[in-house]
Amino acid sequence: MSQKNKMKVYQKLKFNHEGITKEILFGSPDSKEEFEKMFSLRFDVYTENNYFHESFSRFKKRKDQDNYDLTGKCLYAIAVIDDGRIIGAVRLIRDKILPTEIFFKFDTPKKIEKISNTSRGEIGRLVVQPYSKSSFFPRNLILLFLLKTLFQVGYEAGVEGGYSFVKKSLLNKLRKLRVPVHLIGKYSQDYPADGALFNYFNQQDNPVFPTYFLTVEIEKYLANILNFKSRIIRREQDEKTFVLNDTLYTKFLRRMKVL
Repeated sequence: MSQKNKMKVYQKLKFNHEGITKEILFGSPDSKEEFEKMFSLRFDVYTENNYFHESFSRFKKRKDQDNYDLTGKCLYAIAVIDDGRIIGAVRLIRDKILPTEIFFKFDTPKKIEKISNTSRGEIGRLVVQPYSKSSFFPRNLILLFLLKTLFQVGYEAGVEGGYSFVKKSLLNKLRKLRVPVHLIGKYSQDYPADGALFNYFNQQDNPVFPTYFLTVEIEKYLANILNFKSRIIRREQDEKTFVLNDTLYTKFLRRMKVL
């Protein structure tokens, strides 16, 4: 692991890669280099998927960094591999009015109404890249560990629930993995035509849906999957190191029809 990485580590995932034990670290970025790598990763993934217009200034810097990032309204989780490369990231926005409430019109879900505005957050900018071009590693597992890390960070900040707008492709994946996210029933989309993510919100074959989550449900779900008794992902006694049984996990994903 690069000595320049100063992240606070919440989880370690060990696995076998071409006969060698490797590990992915999950935590919060805590250095300028880590933040720069994270913003560059987001830019690369969003550019690859044609999510925003080339006219925006972020293209000159080749970084995806918006006002929520610039004004310190976000908490983050990242996944870092041995060579210091960041292969996954996600953020949690804290604000009085959250993006989903701005870009969609809907009635606040009753379960969210019970949570004060100061205890709400919004999950977004979830991106995951392949571990290696030459070999397979399940990105779904990186996704789950990113969420686990983000919810630990969010729990420390007092987040009890909130929103997330997600693409249809990701929503289908979350459903197959049985992650407890809830669709908002009646809504209308109201994203501005000159917005940076206009393409993201208007891809006809992969639309965006507003959802909400409850922290207690997500934490219970993750605790059931990542526990000491699991044969697929063994949790060690230090409680933050996990060891993956590659064969069993691949069989699990195929049974869940995720692969």
